Amino acid sequence: MEYKIQLRNPNTREKTTLTAYTEEMALNMIEQSIKDGWRVKNTDDLKLLINQLKERNI
Repeated sequence: MEYKIQLRNPNTREKTTLTAYTEEMALNMIEQSIKDGWRVKNTDDLKLLINQLKERNI
């Protein structure tokens, strides 16, 4: 499954979209983007992945 990850930089208002081809790749991209200060748009297909990241970091 292909995951489209929509990101926004809160400082510059820049927007971009990343494409991941596996679930693990998507998880890593989301986690790294958050660490780099980007905001991830919480779309329906990403909700499950974002919840997995939250559980992993608790």
